[in-house]
Amino acid sequence: MHVTQDVLSVLSDCQFHANQLVLPDQLDRALYVKTNKVIELAGGKWNRKAKAHLFPVDAEERIELVILTASVNKPKDDFNFFPTSEKVIRQMLDSVSLRSGDRVLEPSCGDGRILYAAYQEQPDIILTGVELEPVRAELLRKNERIKSTGAELVECDFLSWNPAKKFDVILMNPPFIKSADVHHAERAISMLNKGGRLSAVMSAGVKFRNTKLIKAFRDRVANLGGEFTDLDPGSFKESGTMVNTVLLELNL
Repeated sequence: MHVTQDVLSVLSDCQFHANQLVLPDQLDRALYVKTNKVIELAGGKWNRKAKAHLFPVDAEERIELVILTASVNKPKDDFNFFPTSEKVIRQMLDSVSLRSGDRVLEPSCGDGRILYAAYQEQPDIILTGVELEPVRAELLRKNERIKSTGAELVECDFLSWNPAKKFDVILMNPPFIKSADVHHAERAISMLNKGGRLSAVMSAGVKFRNTKLIKAFRDRVANLGGEFTDLDPGSFKESGTMVNTVLLELNL
């Protein structure tokens, strides 16, 4: 079921405590009814004693899935890994204009397809890929195409990683759940050299959600002259999700 923008705005302003969702005050009756229907379809039930909707799982995670997809249909993989389409990769590469000698990073590199595409675009670059999930990291190490790029592969949590040198270009399609895309993009910006370029796939929620984290991130991007560009609806359909996405383009 599709979720309308007015309901998404309400859900973005909710407060969460473990399995509890607390709605904002003073919703008009019609909007409350629409929002309550979505919450119930997502698994929440009103509890008078708690004065909140209760979920059988973490309420914020469940509602974030609704916000990210603008629907109540839970996707396959909880946004941990959705491979990037060739069309989106093309947009990313066009936005950064790879140059000979660039140090290029892909955090949360999954199957390495962005790394390999960057190498095909400009073979004379220095590539680094970071992957947390051990199985994917091992597959990357055994992948002949990735081996051919000469990429350094680091198996660790990108958010706690401290590279010895900064990068000229960062290309990324990070996980989205619990605003992980914002945390990853913040970390990536801190790893850019002066004049560095970032191209990051992010949830479209970064443009309208009003959490303290996301509002501060939007302000930072604006101050740095970055821009969010809407990606085509269905850009990740082939990967099993209809999540709405944007491309963050930023040059330091």
